[in-house]
Amino acid sequence: SSKPDDSSTPDTPVTPAPEKPAPVQTTAYSATADAVRINWNAVDGADGYRVYRLIDGKWKSVKTLGKGDVTTYRQSGLEAGTTYQYKVKAFVRDADGNPVWGSASEVFTVGTDPEKPVITKVGRAKTAVRLYWNPVECKGYKIQQYDSAAKKWKTVKLVKGTKGNYRISGLESGKTYKFRIQAYADGGEQRNYSKWSATKKATTK
Repeated sequence: SSKPDDSSTPDTPVTPAPEKPAPVQTTAYSATADAVRINWNAVDGADGYRVYRLIDGKWKSVKTLGKGDVTTYRQSGLEAGTTYQYKVKAFVRDADGNPVWGSASEVFTVGTDPEKPVITKVGRAKTAVRLYWNPVECKGYKIQQYDSAAKKWKTVKLVKGTKGNYRISGLESGKTYKFRIQAYADGGEQRNYSKWSATKKATTK
């Protein structure tokens, strides 16, 4: 009778695949007129993260970060006063060094600051002035007037839309006033503001 075949090679142990990392939780962001910095909470055991941005209706990878303790990313070269959408995924590496991906974060809507408006000219009347400025990409403008008695700036009007002028009435005749303008835009969870325009003096007739 034939003997049992003892020459078979034992099965090679299989290294189990690592567990998928937990979904990323995005937190706050900061912005300038041409850049945003997004932040997220560290995922336990993550070896890195990949940041995606919605571009022309498709999610596209914009940056892969190969360290688990790097939980921030700044993207520049963006348009002022504009909203953008991001997602972040964490990954761990298997025994062969290949990434195992977790689920993407929820969509993170952020926005850049508008450009600083410039007051270009002033129209004068007896008890009113009209400010003209260069329109910028935004949702609206905050107009402030300097209160010389209180020695502080006070908001006189929030102008919605991108109109580039506004008439301020109820002023005294023959008096000089100081004004400044700031643009604002919606940026997801927060409202983003431009830098203040240079102060403009205006004297009624």
